[in-house]
Amino acid sequence: MYMIQMKRMIFILIFTLALNIIIPKPARAMNLVGESAILVDVTTGEILFEKNMDKPMYPASVTKIMTVILALEKGNLDDIVTVSKNAATQDGTRIYLVEGEKVRLKDLVYGALLNSGNDAAVAIAEHFGGSVESFVEMMNEKAKVLGMKNTHFANPSGLPNPNHVTSAYDMSLLAMYALKNPVFREIASSKTYDAKWIGNNVHAFIQNHNRLLWDYPFATGMKTGYTVAARSTIVASANKDGRELIAVVLKSDPRAFYKDAEQLLDYGYQKTRLVPILKMNERFTTLNGYEISYIPKENPYIVVVDGKLPELKMKEHFKTKKKIGFFDQTIVKKGEVIGQLAIYNGEKLIRTVDLVATKDIKNSYPISKSSIYFMFAVFAFSIIGFILVLKRKREKQTINGFGWLEQ
Repeated sequence: MYMIQMKRMIFILIFTLALNIIIPKPARAMNLVGESAILVDVTTGEILFEKNMDKPMYPASVTKIMTVILALEKGNLDDIVTVSKNAATQDGTRIYLVEGEKVRLKDLVYGALLNSGNDAAVAIAEHFGGSVESFVEMMNEKAKVLGMKNTHFANPSGLPNPNHVTSAYDMSLLAMYALKNPVFREIASSKTYDAKWIGNNVHAFIQNHNRLLWDYPFATGMKTGYTVAARSTIVASANKDGRELIAVVLKSDPRAFYKDAEQLLDYGYQKTRLVPILKMNERFTTLNGYEISYIPKENPYIVVVDGKLPELKMKEHFKTKKKIGFFDQTIVKKGEVIGQLAIYNGEKLIRTVDLVATKDIKNSYPISKSSIYFMFAVFAFSIIGFILVLKRKREKQTINGFGWLEQ
């Protein structure tokens, strides 16, 4: 009896531990302090949660995401930047640059993104723009290209300015764009950086201000900010089991903005999941009378909330005819796009996917160039032969006609 009770207790203990491991903790009810926020799935770009996402707000130092990504795209990490008096005397958070010293661009982008150095941001701007004003124009041009419709930058650092505004949605667009750059990813995910100023051989130990890198297990980086007008702001990226999310919070409390970001990310990972939409099996259609096998070029994903799959509709659109060249040996080549698949959630088009051929389809009646050349040669020789025979016949008639030969 004692052994049976012990076995039951062990079984219950193991079962309880298994439940704790397998079943994730439920996401906390959303109780955000931030005035504006958004949560986005990076793979699909779908908005998983939003609060006043289009409202223009002051961004503070999350501005430096734009400053750094432009620097990485326009320069080389080994570029040498000379610090101006304007850069060295910036207000707010600094990495204590000195007028006239020469600094690697690598040290400046780390100093701007990790330590939020306003002096580093201005040094970057002057180096690439020639002036802060010209660089700000580049920032606004890039924002326009990215579709950041509620954004206008007035400086590269995020210091207060009535005309320096953005929105949570716009910052999510910028963050997704920045993550496409592997060097940016590496910088944003760094907890610390040991900088070495060139001019005076001084080492500066820089620590990332983003505490999520220490406190949130799936955090991969990005940027925090604070001014009196903007309050606390954060753009946070995370990766759990290969799934990336971006959370943006604007105008939160200094004691609450990390919690706001964690709530958003927890909601994304615990209440939603990515599922592939399509079966990648081979199918068939007809083109120019030939049977063509095809598959989708990629398998897109859709976000499922609380395990509820949406009702999706699929519509295929194919080329029915294709112009075949005189010398074409194939009707369709492997990997060639032969149509598109439109995917609808209800009546809303959510994605289009190219449909591609799985193998080459040979032309049944090809005419090779060598065959054409041979036929042309035969024809040419025939014409030449005919002309020569005709010429000889005429010469003979002429000679005989004048009676020059003895009969």
